[in-house]
Amino acid sequence: MNVASRAFRFISPALPPELILQIQTWRKVGYWPDLKNPKRFTEKVQSRKLHDRDPRLPVLIDKVLVKDHVRNKLGDAWVNPTLWSGKKLPPVAERSWTVPYVIKPHHASTWMIFVKESVCDWSAIEAACDQWMKTRWDPLLLEWAYSQIDPKILIEPYLGPPVETPLDYKFYVFSGRAEYIAADTDKSTCTKRRFFNRDWVPQQLQLSWPREFRDIPKPRHLGAMLEAAEILGTGFSFVRIDLYDVDRPMFGEMTFYPGSGYGPFDPQSFDWAFGRLWVLPDRPSH
Repeated sequence: MNVASRAFRFISPALPPELILQIQTWRKVGYWPDLKNPKRFTEKVQSRKLHDRDPRLPVLIDKVLVKDHVRNKLGDAWVNPTLWSGKKLPPVAERSWTVPYVIKPHHASTWMIFVKESVCDWSAIEAACDQWMKTRWDPLLLEWAYSQIDPKILIEPYLGPPVETPLDYKFYVFSGRAEYIAADTDKSTCTKRRFFNRDWVPQQLQLSWPREFRDIPKPRHLGAMLEAAEILGTGFSFVRIDLYDVDRPMFGEMTFYPGSGYGPFDPQSFDWAFGRLWVLPDRPSH
């Protein structure tokens, strides 16, 4: 962390939430956002942080609690089973989960450990899990829904062949309609991302991760995945639905603050285009 970041972390508790989000957007995205009249996608993520207290959000972003919701909406076949969940890993003798599997926290995105062999460095894994349990991003990022989650560790079966990392398909759903899809590759090494529209036409867009230039064929179950994303996204002005397509389509997670709204769009025209698709609910005037 550089000097400016440390200084901001120190003074931010004394600042109004709106000003914190404006400073962070300016630092990370390169412009001063209008949070009273948000139009860009990145502005509307910040607006959601300030105003959206939908009680459904904490349940749906919790990686374990959301599974019952998905079962009710899509059926059990879409849900990756939970091998174990808790605040602290059980004793080593009880860690007999069938490899490969994934270790990740309930309350954060991008953090994960892929365990593909029965012999692994448990001391390093335990240290990472302990750090996850101590780390709360919501005081700095002001993502209200994450502040409502009790941090825990989750272990799930690894999806896909052990030697490969399955593609992670992220459906950007606006008012119940999936408009764009990001395909993330090489997540266990160096994530790259390629965007498509709902008809699988490539888009010249980079967001949050380096652009993937390799050809990515249309997923075999794209139709079913679009339908599932739109079922899960109905009733929300915007949500990103993450899915996998292995032997069958599978649910990953629901994300209401993708990249915390700090991923710069390249070109910026897509920030405006995504923003036009996101129709914010009316807020009462004061």
